[in-house]
Amino acid sequence: MKKILIVIFIVALLMFSGCGINNSPGEEDGLANVYIQAIEWLIEEDEGLNSDIDYIAIDFDTFEGIDEKIKKEIIDYIEENYTEVKDASLDELKEQGEFDEEKLVLKNGILISIDKMNKFSSNKISFEASKYRSGLGAIGIKFEFKKSGTEWKMIKNKMLWIS
Repeated sequence: MKKILIVIFIVALLMFSGCGINNSPGEEDGLANVYIQAIEWLIEEDEGLNSDIDYIAIDFDTFEGIDEKIKKEIIDYIEENYTEVKDASLDELKEQGEFDEEKLVLKNGILISIDKMNKFSSNKISFEASKYRSGLGAIGIKFEFKKSGTEWKMIKNKMLWIS
């Protein structure tokens, strides 16, 4: 009877210890760095879209797997290295009067958002993101990141479209 109880205990222990396994990347895995690398790439690609900007709007609602701490890390980095960051969607920028409806242009900034998340796992992240200034001034890029040891490395970026 003791052997049966020990076996049941071990099986239960193994079952419950697996419940805490997280197969998606998180803060401890450097997720902020993944998004920072992509944002920097977007900012530096087609720099003409950045002329005379006062802010970079980032639609964090389109980012997967982030919490307030990761968001703050991203904002702090971008503000330290570029300019003011607004946590806003295009609709929110319209409400703030930052979007010229007639010309379809952001008056004083650019908007960065993730348009499609292709893969989000513990060792690979792939998504399509865009930088928008106007209807005739925007780019879309596909990014792929792979985890190597404890670091995330960008393994691919590809221009998908430009307007």
